[in-house]
Amino acid sequence: MEPFRVETTVDAPTATVRPHFVEPELIRQWFGWDYPGLDDEIKMIFVDGAEAAAPDRIDLGADQTITFTEAGPDRTLVRIESPGIPADQLDMIAEGWRQFLEQLRFVLDRGVSGRRTVYLDGRGAPATLAAGLGDGSAWHRSRFQRITVDDAGHLVALVTQAPVDSTEPADAMATVSTFGLDDTAFAAVADEWARRWKSLTA
Repeated sequence: MEPFRVETTVDAPTATVRPHFVEPELIRQWFGWDYPGLDDEIKMIFVDGAEAAAPDRIDLGADQTITFTEAGPDRTLVRIESPGIPADQLDMIAEGWRQFLEQLRFVLDRGVSGRRTVYLDGRGAPATLAAGLGDGSAWHRSRFQRITVDDAGHLVALVTQAPVDSTEPADAMATVSTFGLDDTAFAAVADEWARRWKSLTA
């Protein structure tokens, strides 16, 4: 078993941040990606499996804890940690939370809502995938992850099973978070990203 800790600082007071871990509709704006079981997953993790241990802390299942710490005027450090995660799951769990917290930071920073996502997965060289998804505006980078904001304002999160600068094929996924799009506009974005992803993983 290995401990893990993932954190980010958001430009919002704790009173604004905390409801985003309690109210399912707000959680949906940053957690995961769209799929038929998302609402059930949110309910399981954040409603049925969560306990408000203190005003600045929420305990989740699997010994995971969320804490909120003031980090300056209208800023909050959000930290998710656990004293023990199976070693073979550590990277997957840590990178998942890292992606989700950066998606939360984006939502709070930009004041956006009406999230709809394009989820893509496949296999390719991480360096090629990162280059092919476009430069965009850098949002976050870690060993297995690159997150950018594209020219249309969508948040694009690439997560790979090998370091993001690797040239050897590896499993990878990308989540494109869009906000406030109607059905026609969203379908056009989904088609565009599906074509781009196919050209990189074929």
